[in-house]
Amino acid sequence: MKQGQQLKQSQSIKLTPQLQMAIKILQYSRIELDHEIEQAIESNPFLELSDSHVSSENAPPEISENKNSLTEFTDAVLDSSRQKQIDEDYDPLELIPQTESLSSHLMEQLQLSQLGARDLVIGEALIDSLNEDGYCLCSWQDIRQACRTSPELSDQEIETVLHLIQQFDPIGVAARSLSECLLIQLQHTECEQQLLSIAQAIASEHLDCLAKSGSAGVVKNTRYNPDHAAQAISILKALDPKPGAAFNAKTVHYVEPDFWLEKVRGVWKIHVYKQNKLRINHFYQSLIKQSRGNDSVYMKQHLQEANWLIKSIQSRQDTLKSILKAIIKKQTDFLEQGPKALQALTQKEIAEQIGVHE
Repeated sequence: MKQGQQLKQSQSIKLTPQLQMAIKILQYSRIELDHEIEQAIESNPFLELSDSHVSSENAPPEISENKNSLTEFTDAVLDSSRQKQIDEDYDPLELIPQTESLSSHLMEQLQLSQLGARDLVIGEALIDSLNEDGYCLCSWQDIRQACRTSPELSDQEIETVLHLIQQFDPIGVAARSLSECLLIQLQHTECEQQLLSIAQAIASEHLDCLAKSGSAGVVKNTRYNPDHAAQAISILKALDPKPGAAFNAKTVHYVEPDFWLEKVRGVWKIHVYKQNKLRINHFYQSLIKQSRGNDSVYMKQHLQEANWLIKSIQSRQDTLKSILKAIIKKQTDFLEQGPKALQALTQKEIAEQIGVHE
């Protein structure tokens, strides 16, 4: 061997498609796993939920002994799958109802207001300036710069359009302060005139006192009749301090656990939370024996992928359960006594205890 030459020996692990799928599934959260299962059922005819029941109306057609009938059936299945992939116009997101924004909701009302072109430009600038709660907190100079009209807009022109928008739905939008927001809504509130006057006075001059000292502080500072003051404050509490917030509501997605614990007779038991369990569709599995050529290759490949996914999900559940058992063993005192009994536990320790790679 020539001087300077060296032999190097190395080892490498080749990840098979099955192992790659198992690793990917193991890393999924519960929400991601459910989404993966939904997609798999849609794309792979060999998969179905174990608790699903096929009605006679939606049941697959009976298998004919005629090979031509079988070929026609499998061709229809394949053509349907291919067509769904190449149909570029199909967008499932179009089926989801779109939530209307505050801006678009107000713009529609603005277009119906029969304003002149100059006032429409002002209105659009004002609506664009609103924050998420529906308040107008910008300066009139900002509105002028946004409009860029000639001659330059006057304060009176801007305020006239602003007052119009403040009467749009939702009432109280485009207010410049909480006090103004409540006063606008009080204009559309039906109640006794005496109570309405008190509520307007409180909204106009005593909101800080109400926030700091409550109704007692308002009564002390204003000398209103306590009963009348209490009723007026109740009217104010029924109003919406953030009229634009309803248009920004977001859907809350609740995270569901994989397992939950219960202490039974002094022992911590692990329960599997409800899960979407997959199984092989026996109808499609029976078609493999009668399939030929490309159909046979297609069906066997999808059956293999279905089995891999089912095994990967089961492997994920077994691994997580082993991890949970190791945590319970180490942190029993924490579960029973609270944070003060929490012990340090590393990922390496868990891996060693359950016999997996860190």
